[in-house]
Amino acid sequence: MKIDLAIYKTKKQLLDLFADTLPEMYGKNYDALADALTAIEEPFAIEFVNSDKYEQKDMLVQILTDVKSYNDNLNVTID
Repeated sequence: MKIDLAIYKTKKQLLDLFADTLPEMYGKNYDALADALTAIEEPFAIEFVNSDKYEQKDMLVQILTDVKSYNDNLNVTID
């Protein structure tokens, strides 16, 4: 999954995208995103491009780093 953060610049836009993509994501907040990504049981890759355009880049990086430490099935790249 490749996500262009020049398109999904806001928290709302990004969480809406994930809610549409991940059926396990019941809420549209960072906790729900972390829970859904932690629950992935098969290899799953996410590539973020244009991360400097995202309004909460540091928060997103922290969440993804935390999730990755719990789920080896998740491969995340942030440019």
